[in-house]
Amino acid sequence: MAAPGASASAGSASSAQAVQAERKVTWSKGDSDNAAGNLAASLNEKLTISQGMRPGRLQPDSPGIKAARGSSKGGAEAGQAAQPPQALTVHIGVADEQGVRDHMEDRHCVIADFYPHGSDPSVPRQFAGVFDGHSSHRGSEHAARRVHEFVAARPAIKTCTGAASDQDSVTAALKQAFELVDREIVQAAVEGGRRYGTTAVCALRVAGTVYVAHAGDSRAVLCRDGRAIALTRDHKPASVVKERQRIEAQGGQIAYAADRVHSNPEGQRHTRLNMSRALGDPDFKQPRRLVEAEPDVARVELRPRSDAFMVLGSDGLFDVVSAQEVVETASQALADATAKGSGLSAAVAKAAADKLVTKAMKEGTNDNVTALIMLFDWD
Repeated sequence: MAAPGASASAGSASSAQAVQAERKVTWSKGDSDNAAGNLAASLNEKLTISQGMRPGRLQPDSPGIKAARGSSKGGAEAGQAAQPPQALTVHIGVADEQGVRDHMEDRHCVIADFYPHGSDPSVPRQFAGVFDGHSSHRGSEHAARRVHEFVAARPAIKTCTGAASDQDSVTAALKQAFELVDREIVQAAVEGGRRYGTTAVCALRVAGTVYVAHAGDSRAVLCRDGRAIALTRDHKPASVVKERQRIEAQGGQIAYAADRVHSNPEGQRHTRLNMSRALGDPDFKQPRRLVEAEPDVARVELRPRSDAFMVLGSDGLFDVVSAQEVVETASQALADATAKGSGLSAAVAKAAADKLVTKAMKEGTNDNVTALIMLFDWD
């Protein structure tokens, strides 16, 4: 579970304006789609679910990240795939470490070939996620197994091409997947007399576009021209004004110094949580919904050769390693591998993820650590 602490830097402030001019990233905070989709009859996938470590807290480079309702106006023409001029292959590698914690509560999910039944096989799709559980591994494990299934069940995912016109439908699919998995985790926790929950940060690659959905304080960072671009903002009860206002409007109480929300300060069951959005956590969903499961969703149009990789990580990484340090460490690992004559591959991505976990351990992280790298191989 993510612990309170000072926020790490999200990269060099001096490059913020240049980054703003170069990238096309849109945020969507629209309402969730309440219709429950049926799971796809079949899903041709390569799936790995593994243990991992704890998430970190990093404040994103806010310049260039636009909060918006509705679809993005930039990028590909309506109905056209956001396919880069060069062919793109994505290699995914993951590393994790339990660290000093008694239990490993992180999980991750990698689907190298994410082709829901009925989807167009000519449009490349991949899915990856990092889930940092708290109070148990059960919430993160459930999310790692189920989020992608609900995403795959949506017709919009089967037909999307990565075009700007797809943003609303893809955003709705990701939001619904989070909400439905949240309900399942809450139900399972209540039936078992438990209180567990999990963060979630997921990346859906469709052709030359990546959609990033997150709830909690696990993070996603893009390496663009050697600079760190934070694609997520931590959901915190006190330090994020909109989250604080929402919680207080529900009658919730917040411990400001610790940046935590109280579940029921006057009741017998009393828990505090240092995030304002998460999957599960029944104490914060019933009877008042103090902690939401609805994710923020960002759409990123990848820039050929400028965009080298994306990192998804838990706060066990980002609490002790800044976004820019993450980019520089991974970049050096990739350079070392290619200098030895190795081409880009999943093994090379794994080696870079290993370096990130090793750095977090050396920096003294007190949490589980997970680092997942999506390596962009431009032909």
